[in-house]
Amino acid sequence: MISVINRIANGIDSLIEEGVIAKNKDVVLFGLNRYSFAMRTILSHRSIEVYAFLSDDEEAIVKTRRSVKDFACRYLRSERDAIELFILGKDEISDKKMPVILLAEERYEEKKEKLIKAGYIENKDFFKVYSFYEKDIDGIISNKKRLDLNQIKAYEREMLKLVDQICLNNNLRYWVCGGTMLGTVRHQGFIPWDDDIDIFLPLDDYMRFMEVFPKSNRYKIKGYGPNGADGFYYIFAKLLDRKTLLDDDMIIVRELASIFIDIFPLVGLPENKEDRDRFFIDYQELEKSIIQEFYASDGELKVFEKRFSEQEVFLRKYSFDKAKFVGVLGTRYGNKDCTTRDVYKGTLRMKFDDIEVNVPVGYGEYLSNLYGDDYMNIPPISKRKSFHTLKAYRAD
Repeated sequence: MISVINRIANGIDSLIEEGVIAKNKDVVLFGLNRYSFAMRTILSHRSIEVYAFLSDDEEAIVKTRRSVKDFACRYLRSERDAIELFILGKDEISDKKMPVILLAEERYEEKKEKLIKAGYIENKDFFKVYSFYEKDIDGIISNKKRLDLNQIKAYEREMLKLVDQICLNNNLRYWVCGGTMLGTVRHQGFIPWDDDIDIFLPLDDYMRFMEVFPKSNRYKIKGYGPNGADGFYYIFAKLLDRKTLLDDDMIIVRELASIFIDIFPLVGLPENKEDRDRFFIDYQELEKSIIQEFYASDGELKVFEKRFSEQEVFLRKYSFDKAKFVGVLGTRYGNKDCTTRDVYKGTLRMKFDDIEVNVPVGYGEYLSNLYGDDYMNIPPISKRKSFHTLKAYRAD
């Protein structure tokens, strides 16, 4: 398996060999997204500076210009030290010489037409680094019917029901977490605009769950467990429903996966607040150094396997059952993903659509930490955003 970063790096190297990219040329990156930012990182490792970003998203450019201006007045000698930002069709990119525009885009054909309409010529003014079209993925899903949000939720709910039954049968502690806990408490099911399910288990129960999960043709468990990282890139696991196909593009790899639910280990944390905050910071720094090494290696996936043991040290340093504070490492919530262990001293069975799931008795402390004391209030429409936009299909 090859990472998306590796494919982008290979595309850049090919254009360097052809003389398209060179130190004496203005290099402009199309888009303000993770792919254009990845290109900038890869180019910097080859000592090639980026002159500007170009985007057809005027709103994003305006917001980014504002942020850059604020950053420049605080930390740079002048705004001229910052990379330029241009709006396609409105701004003159360079008054020195024609730039080389590079694209690594999911919707390459769509962006290509916009550049052509603005007067640029393909393979003269702009060049494809990576188009994201892969025959073994796009060719398979092209004739499949895409599942809607309610259909995706139905598959996920069935997996949650299965996990619940396995944990009850094996006397394993588990609880729904994150947005799934919020949805259970506030909506008695999914958050209406969300499309994923998260659960966690104390680390020992988590490991036992990974061991007792039954093998089947339909369901597969993938990720961190008793046998290590199992070729996965994160310190948690996914339960996959192989009756479905998922076009999974999370910048690490683009692969044809399946609809999933996330399963996290719940670990012990230091008792002292300063030590606890430092613990979270140290783990975040470790993750950052792993990602930096991953980019520096042009997306070599073996980096994650090589550094896995360093992450596991954090997971096992404090026992869940002996610690006064517990939490999950590596989530987007950072050190908010931490509560007293008393939160989990009991379990409530609560309605989740047409099934019941486990919620910790102290759910109020957990939800307040993550979402604020007003977590029961429905947010305005402008803030009802999912962190996932799953492109899923039936496998048959």
